[in-house]
Amino acid sequence: MKVNILILLLLLFSCDHKHGNKKFQKDLKQWVQIFENDERDVYKHRKQIVAALDLKKGEIVADIGAGTGAFLKLLHEKVTPLGKIYAVDISDEFVEHMKKRKERENLDNLIVVKGKTEATTLLENSIDVAFICNTYHHFGDFKEMLRDIKKVLKKNGRLFIVEFDKIPGKSRQWIIDHIRAEKKVFLNEIVSAGFKYEGEIDIPFKENFMLNFSLN
Repeated sequence: MKVNILILLLLLFSCDHKHGNKKFQKDLKQWVQIFENDERDVYKHRKQIVAALDLKKGEIVADIGAGTGAFLKLLHEKVTPLGKIYAVDISDEFVEHMKKRKERENLDNLIVVKGKTEATTLLENSIDVAFICNTYHHFGDFKEMLRDIKKVLKKNGRLFIVEFDKIPGKSRQWIIDHIRAEKKVFLNEIVSAGFKYEGEIDIPFKENFMLNFSLN
């Protein structure tokens, strides 16, 4: 299984970031195997990640780049019965899969949304929290996406980013080769877009990091 997962991950990151998202249009079962597997760093620590969001009952959170929906049930439990979850993804297949997941898992307060590479397609001032896990590096135009996220967040909104930690001499080679920048670069991009850096979340990741931002 480890060999198959490594091969699929290599395929995922083998294309440039503007066009690589096409990889997500097929092989749904294989992507479920990758995204919802305890060998995946963020899936193994998913409960700690969701706890770090410090969600309140009644809040509205958007999982941007939600993929197969690995975090949706945990997020739903935190904000319901009055809150809502938006699951945003650019893949038609992932969108349909999450709609089926909504019915299967009784996620009544979940809204699945087809996004774009540079926009969430959500309404202005519609969410309290934006959550982006292993997706930021895929944004074709991160400046436009950050501008859109800033627009859809409410006053005092929060942004949480979980990403691969690219560390020369330490990270696995496919991270070095295919993640476009290191943590400090991503952090500076987000601060430059008008967000305030609130700090790094302490979770015992093997190859990821989690950063917390708020609106200035």
